[in-house]
Amino acid sequence: MIDYWVTLELSRMGEKERPEDLIKFLIAEVPDKEVELFIPAASFYRRDNAVTVCVLEGYAFVRGGHPAVFYFDFEHSPYVAKVLALDDRGARYLQYVPNDKIEELRARLIEQSIREIEVDDLVEITDGAYRNLKGQVVGLSPDGETAYLSIDGLVSLDTYVELPLQFVKKVDS
Repeated sequence: MIDYWVTLELSRMGEKERPEDLIKFLIAEVPDKEVELFIPAASFYRRDNAVTVCVLEGYAFVRGGHPAVFYFDFEHSPYVAKVLALDDRGARYLQYVPNDKIEELRARLIEQSIREIEVDDLVEITDGAYRNLKGQVVGLSPDGETAYLSIDGLVSLDTYVELPLQFVKKVDS
């Protein structure tokens, strides 16, 4: 297996896309549909809200093994600003990222995406209408992806909300 990757610097348009959509758009623009792409980001959804966890913003990676022209063709995409390459007297040489660095990014993404939250934990809401408020976890969904919170500090009756775990972070009590 090829153990290096080529780096694509994303354009503003590319940075605005959800990671899963960006991969589809990029694959649609190349002749080899078997190309392997990695974007060090993941999106999580709840109704109309989305949270994107990103460990290296503005970049995508394409597994090596193709001719250089294959990678430079990505520069014709509105989603890619440029392919990272060394320019030397009019010639461009691809810059490679070793596979172990990509695996480190994958591990960091998993680490940042997974929330180990339990009932009775004190959490802070990191996104959405209740952002920056704290609450206590009063329950978890059966699939373990949603927390039910009692919100602290609102001047109303008891307020309970249901949020994806990616919308909260555990805080010290």
